[in-house]
Amino acid sequence: MPKEVSLDYLLSCPSLMEWMHKKLGRENSNKFEELPAKEDVSFVMIRSNVSLLVQELDKLRKNPKKFICLNDDIDHEEEKEARSVRHLLHEFYESLVPLPSSFELKDGRTNEFAHLSLDTSRDKNNNNNANKEQYGREREQMIQGNRKEKKISLQETDRLKEKRGHEDVNQELEASILLLALVVSTGIILSILLLLLLLKVRQQCKEQRDRCVCMCMQESAPTRLR
Repeated sequence: MPKEVSLDYLLSCPSLMEWMHKKLGRENSNKFEELPAKEDVSFVMIRSNVSLLVQELDKLRKNPKKFICLNDDIDHEEEKEARSVRHLLHEFYESLVPLPSSFELKDGRTNEFAHLSLDTSRDKNNNNNANKEQYGREREQMIQGNRKEKKISLQETDRLKEKRGHEDVNQELEASILLLALVVSTGIILSILLLLLLLKVRQQCKEQRDRCVCMCMQESAPTRLR
């Protein structure tokens, strides 16, 4: 028996493979449980519409669920919108899980065991070392590019938020003007109604006074004739 048990050695043993298929072939590797989709799962289709994405992410923050499914349907050919969308998603995940777990690597560090090979020859190890160095350089370039892209996206997001703020202020101003116009028009209508009421009361008082004068004249007329 060799000192190191490789995958090729396991595959070359029919009895062992048959035993593994009998014991493990039909068992699920991970336990799972089916849950009602409406109660515990939120689904959002991520597109390049920044305003719609902001509303959808706000809904997820207001009504958190156990599982969140974000489907990537971003049009990456539109680089400006795609950067803004990625920045909003980054902010959403930062607000959702702000603290890193204990097993996560710090920024700037890479996992040298992220890619493993079953070939243990020296040439392959040398290639792996070269690949690791290249992977480290590519990752460092990617981190720098992400930082630059994040900065640009942050500026664009700030501009969008400022634009939305101006639109909200304009809407509030229009609503205030409409409310003021409604109050003024209501006051004018009430003033007209009050004036009409006063005129009517004055007319009724005048008619009543005339009737009283007529009645007094009728009562005094027979006395004069006597």
